[in-house]
Amino acid sequence: MTFSLPEGKFQAYIFDCDGTIADSMPLHYIAWRNALAPWNCDFTESLFYEWAGFSVTEIVRMLNEKHGLKMPVEDVVQGKKRSISSPFRT
Repeated sequence: MTFSLPEGKFQAYIFDCDGTIADSMPLHYIAWRNALAPWNCDFTESLFYEWAGFSVTEIVRMLNEKHGLKMPVEDVVQGKKRSISSPFRT
């Protein structure tokens, strides 16, 4: 993902670290739902917030264990990456 800086002179830039200015967690939850849909994997919003801070690969591992699934970690990781760039796809 790349961003273009606006024209003009600036003395400082603010980088939002998820929650500083914008709450991006709801978009991450939508991305998770989209990425997990092909495996019909249940990931409740409450569990999503409970597991905040774990890596994507660790979450996939824990979901596999919790639900007795064998989701391929890299496929889910790539699906989430694709979905976060387009979270409202169906």
